[in-house]
Amino acid sequence: MFVEFSVGNFRSFREPVTLSMLASKRKSRNRMVDEDAVFIVSDDISLLKCATVYGANGSGKSNLIAAIKFFRNFILNSSKESQTDEEIGVVPFRLSNEFSSNPSSFSISFIIDRTVYRYNIEVSSEEVVRESLKAYEVNAGRESILFDRNFREIKVSKKFPEGNGLEIKTRENALFLSVCANFAGEISKKILRWFRKVQVISGLDDFSTLRYTMSLLSKDKSKAQIMQILDAFDLGIDDFRVDESPINITFSKDLPVQLKPVFDELRKLNENQNATEMKLSSIHTVFGKNGEPLGKVSFSFLKDESEGTKKIVALAGPIYDSINNSLILFIDELDARLHSHMGKNFIKIFNSAATNIHNAQLIAITHDTNLLDNNLLRRDQIWFMEKDKQQASRLHSMIEYKVRNNAIFQREYDAGKFGAIPYVGDNRTAFCQSLIEPSSNESKSPEEK
Repeated sequence: MFVEFSVGNFRSFREPVTLSMLASKRKSRNRMVDEDAVFIVSDDISLLKCATVYGANGSGKSNLIAAIKFFRNFILNSSKESQTDEEIGVVPFRLSNEFSSNPSSFSISFIIDRTVYRYNIEVSSEEVVRESLKAYEVNAGRESILFDRNFREIKVSKKFPEGNGLEIKTRENALFLSVCANFAGEISKKILRWFRKVQVISGLDDFSTLRYTMSLLSKDKSKAQIMQILDAFDLGIDDFRVDESPINITFSKDLPVQLKPVFDELRKLNENQNATEMKLSSIHTVFGKNGEPLGKVSFSFLKDESEGTKKIVALAGPIYDSINNSLILFIDELDARLHSHMGKNFIKIFNSAATNIHNAQLIAITHDTNLLDNNLLRRDQIWFMEKDKQQASRLHSMIEYKVRNNAIFQREYDAGKFGAIPYVGDNRTAFCQSLIEPSSNESKSPEEK
């Protein structure tokens, strides 16, 4: 279970900002929203199933996604031998002399087996500067420091015996936690398994997610649930068919002689691995003159379906996976190419006690103000990103404002109450300058010209 994430001095973030999934004690006007949106972990911890982040273009929303993606990948891969000589891929806030040479910071809190872990790192492009792991036992009500690192100096607690002796095996550009997991540490392996449950996808790039959905549609068990998800979106598609065939690599007769051995090896490798390609067809009903169904027709999904339909189907796979396996799903640009009612459907899948029984969590970056509905989201599920005068991104929640629980959220956001909206100037002057300020030549009479 995901609790909160903080990032500082990374891309457009100067000071640390925090996205929290901790549920506040404020109630919604519609009590069903509270019952659907919140799940209880312990007497003092309740978490949200869904959060949305709004902001103007260029405010830093996608950088929040980039931060969690970097953090996840660095933890999973930093101790691999292939990363030995590589720089750490962080980009500090570059619009300040004070911050551009400082390390970037990341912190995440999550729950595994009734224990709240807080993991913090500070990294530059060359090395890990600080790293620490703390554990809070919910039942016992106490917190322990499992290890603490300052550059190459690592102090390991008695409660983290798996780390003993691995201090000297930890490179300066690798995380100690990752090294411990590589050596089969009990706690560290459990934490890395949790990070694999964090999925980050883009709502603008459907290729990889569509291929995953296609693989699920090719299996009877998962196909049935995928179809149930898609039925709620009224796509007009009755069924899907997935055809899988071997990939045949052919080369042009004009291929240079020097390249033929290379491509022959590629073809052999492809044949040895039995590589296949999947083709997705969408099945529609054919109707007669009076609207009576006459039969079925098969469409090429990629060629014949709309871009919005392609996106909905592409997202169905990751959503199926998230709901069934209690994943944490980050989606950037959820609303791209979608009608606003479609976006609401995705939120409802997660924000539901009936469908989201394993408490999967969704964090969606969106511009769709139709989601700002007090019958859909609680105030603590709505976040805003905006830049200050020094172009640094800041993140805040609607819960920080005095907002009645029966307020019309969309109207108050559009009115600028929460910030995080673009301020657009009048750009007509760029095209109509001659009407506002005639040139000296245009102001002359025909006789003077």
